[in-house]
Amino acid sequence: MITRVTNLMLQRQMLFDVNRTRLRLARVQEQAATGLRINRPSDDPAGAGEAGSPRSRLDATVQLRDNLGQADVRLRATETALFQTKDVLLRARELAIQGANDTLDAGARLQIAREIETLHGQLLATANSHTAGAHVFAGFASGAAPFSASGPFVDGFPAPTVTFVGDPSEVEVEIESGVRLPVTLDGQRVFLGDGDGNGSPDAGREDLF
Repeated sequence: MITRVTNLMLQRQMLFDVNRTRLRLARVQEQAATGLRINRPSDDPAGAGEAGSPRSRLDATVQLRDNLGQADVRLRATETALFQTKDVLLRARELAIQGANDTLDAGARLQIAREIETLHGQLLATANSHTAGAHVFAGFASGAAPFSASGPFVDGFPAPTVTFVGDPSEVEVEIESGVRLPVTLDGQRVFLGDGDGNGSPDAGREDLF
């Protein structure tokens, strides 16, 4: 069920991971802008004592600036999508709690069902979100939407079947010579809970759709 707190905890962990990656990216962007690997002692305590010596890294970092820009765009889009997903899950949980009230009449339940249908569509749109011409959760197959829905809602139930048709790979960008950073998440794992690709959610995870 999409009402389980476990999913929200996973979303928070993913947001934490994305934020940590963005902080690392910001450090490298500063290095690219200044041409210096060490801009303050905390960047490299062991190498800070040599900070006064000439630097020859500028040419190499300039070649990577395009990668840094692409990485920043993708990370921002991923972060935004995760926040939107969290909001949808929280609202779905609220509606599930309301729907469990035995005093609700058929009209009230129909309203809840219709809003759930809308939330389902919002979640699908978020899963298929794109930026700079690339779908965020499609891996290397970013030219096409990674999630496909089949079947309509009928009186609020059942929900359409959503399948992952993208690439589960996490795209990496070279931010320094020999250093690669993941800038996307596996959409199949995020939205279907299927990290191993066997067609069913992993233990402790759920299909959000």
